[in-house]
Amino acid sequence: MKRMPGILADRVALLVVLVVVLAGALLVALSPAFRVGSVDVSGTRKLDSQALVAESGIVAGRSFLKGIGGDLSALIGLRYGGAEQHLLEANPYLRSVQVRYRYPGRVSIEAVERVEVAYLAAHDAVVVIDADRVAVQVLQGDPPAGIPLVEGIGITRYLLGGSVEVDRPAALDDALLLLSAVLEADADTRGDLKLLSVVTSVRPAADGLIYLTVRLPATGRDLLVREDDPRNATTDMTMLRYAILQGKFDDVGSGILDLSGDQNRFVPDGK
Repeated sequence: MKRMPGILADRVALLVVLVVVLAGALLVALSPAFRVGSVDVSGTRKLDSQALVAESGIVAGRSFLKGIGGDLSALIGLRYGGAEQHLLEANPYLRSVQVRYRYPGRVSIEAVERVEVAYLAAHDAVVVIDADRVAVQVLQGDPPAGIPLVEGIGITRYLLGGSVEVDRPAALDDALLLLSAVLEADADTRGDLKLLSVVTSVRPAADGLIYLTVRLPATGRDLLVREDDPRNATTDMTMLRYAILQGKFDDVGSGILDLSGDQNRFVPDGK
């Protein structure tokens, strides 16, 4: 029996490989397991899940391959790079997002949202910022309670999704460091008080001190708190949170809780 010439054998082998590849591609294209059946969203708090699905451009019934890629990492991870970029540009609240195909037939949108920590006044509105001074929202009129207003700092420029520019950047950095310490104190699950929710204002002073105004939940009175080291304030803010939980300041009258220096003390007005 004669052997097929080498060049012809190579062509037949290549043809077989192409047929297998095309058959596999056809199987992927036609199989329900490789079509988008559902789009699931996780990690949202402020953003609307259904709006994110619509903005992603991914619809049920289409081949999962449509939109995969964007760069090598996204391609290898079966991620929709274009959808991710569009979602980030359209939603200032998004810190990061991954849109990924999950076999069989599911796409997951995994969102990580920014956490709003303060308001900055801007003409007749307030700009909501996170701990990285990124502007996430603009609100008209009186802002709702829940995060404090940073006083004594003016916005010179802002763009939603970008870092705000202010007239006292170092003072804003100190205020945000102190509010980050408040968030760390709130990470403790003992007790149901969120300290950030009762801080109504933060005011960095010219002498390097920072003043917090805290509305005591039990009495509705304001407690003025003075801090001098925002970079190492987590212990102070944790102490403050527990003291408020235990009602330590409910009957002390007006004055300043001085957390500056080495000794924490309450100084009544007039002393």
